[in-house]
Amino acid sequence: MRTKYLFLILIGLGALSCAPENPLDRRAPIARAPSPPTSTKPAQTLPYTASELRKARIHWGTYCFTCHGIKGEGDGLGGINLDPLPRDLSNPEWQDSVDDDYILKVIRDGGASVGMSGNMSPNPMYRNQTGILRALVALVRSCRDKK
Repeated sequence: MRTKYLFLILIGLGALSCAPENPLDRRAPIARAPSPPTSTKPAQTLPYTASELRKARIHWGTYCFTCHGIKGEGDGLGGINLDPLPRDLSNPEWQDSVDDDYILKVIRDGGASVGMSGNMSPNPMYRNQTGILRALVALVRSCRDKK
C-alpha cells in the first residue's frame, strides 16, 4: 500500500515538473518578434518608446508572424494558401524599394490601401498611435536579409 502512494506521489511530481511556469496561464505562448535594428542615437531621440516597442512586438507575435513568419520571410503557416503569398520582408531589393511611410501606411490601412492584396488587413486601432506604428516599421526593417 505504501508503495502505491509513493508511486502516485512520484507521478504527481513528474507531472508538475512538466507544467508551465505559471500553471494558471494556459494561453499559447506568443511568438517572439525580430529585434529592431540597434540605434546609435540616444534613447530619447528614438521615434518610439520602449513601451511602444513592447506593444509592437506583441502585435507582431500575435498577428504578423502568422503569415509573414517569425523572420518575416513570408513563410508563416497562415499564409501558405493565400494568393498572392505574403511578402518576403527580408528581401533586400524590396526593402530598398519602399520607404518607411509606405510600410507604415500598409500596416495601418491594410494592403488594399496601396493596391496590394486585401488579405493584409488594416490595423485601425493604431491610427492615432504613431509610436507603435513606427516600432512595427522598425520590426519590418529588422527582417532585412543580412547576407
